[in-house]
Amino acid sequence: MIGSRPGADMKNSKGMVAYGLAKSLIFRLSELMNDEAKGYNVVTNVIVPSTIDTPQNRQSMPDADFNKWVKAEAIADVIYFYCTGEAAILREPIIKVYGDS
Repeated sequence: MIGSRPGADMKNSKGMVAYGLAKSLIFRLSELMNDEAKGYNVVTNVIVPSTIDTPQNRQSMPDADFNKWVKAEAIADVIYFYCTGEAAILREPIIKVYGDS
C-alpha cells in the first residue's frame, strides 16, 4: 500500500486535511489486514514516500530541489525487495522512503 507523510502524521496535513485523513486510513487498513493474517505468513506494508520525482511534480513545483526527491525507481526497488524471500522475516508495516527531504 502507498501512504503519505500527511497520513502518517497529521501535523503534516496543514492545508490538506481531507487528504491527510484519507491517507491515514491506509495505515489502519494495513493494521487490520495484518491482524487478520496472523498465522498465515502474510504481512501488508505501507510505503511512505516523500515527494516523488515525477514530471507532474516537477511541473507543479518548478522551484523545488529535485535532487531531494525520491525517484520512482527507488520506490519500486523497495517494493520489489519486500516481495522477495530475503524480506520474509520483516514485520515492520511502515516503510519510510524519504530520500533527502
